[in-house]
Amino acid sequence: MHKIMIGTPSYGGVVTIEYLKSILKLHEYNIQYTLALESSPLLMQVRNDMFTSFVSDEMNDYSHLFFLDSDNGIQPEDILKLIERDKPLIG
Repeated sequence: MHKIMIGTPSYGGVVTIEYLKSILKLHEYNIQYTLALESSPLLMQVRNDMFTSFVSDEMNDYSHLFFLDSDNGIQPEDILKLIERDKPLIG
């Protein structure tokens, strides 16, 4: 089973209901994940910090880093499809 880190940078610490519903649905699919939530006006720096955390030794049991913006939602099936593609980077 894959463990994913979901990195969510946000401006002002705000997430939408669509985002929250997406995260809650992951439990229905038994997807193991951790959330990395950071708030800053410098969103690119936050993404860089999240990536640095992901590649650190303390996160070595996580197989994938998935960035999900705080104003977007996604279906759990779509996350599984991305993982099944078995590519080093998908944008």
